[in-house]
Amino acid sequence: MHIDGFARFGNSSTIVTMSESDLQEWEVPQDDISKLLSAKNKAGLAYTILKLPLTKENVVTTYGKDLGFKGSYVNYYIANTTVLVPNYNDPNDAMANMLIQSLYPTRKVVGIDVRNLYENGGMIHCVTQQQPK
Repeated sequence: MHIDGFARFGNSSTIVTMSESDLQEWEVPQDDISKLLSAKNKAGLAYTILKLPLTKENVVTTYGKDLGFKGSYVNYYIANTTVLVPNYNDPNDAMANMLIQSLYPTRKVVGIDVRNLYENGGMIHCVTQQQPK
């Protein structure tokens, strides 16, 4: 699993992640969870932790295939004026979008349906990293 699917910096004082139980569901080792949730910056100050939910239900593609696991909202992409957030046609999409919007009040949060992309192991941040030649 890529770390940017379950933890990232939201800004210089905020780590965006999931609840401890969701991190466990994603099989993140307990030692890593403890380090993440107790992280401090170089001045010794604790980070603010913004916990996004997982999807309420397992992700199902647009053509009906149940992927057998829940989706993460942590792997979003920050653009100049917009934040692209993975959405899954799930009840938790709105909550995740709202929480991310609170972190980036000067940008517009746009939910992008990633159900089919997610089936192949990619997410918005992952697929926007490289520039094709």
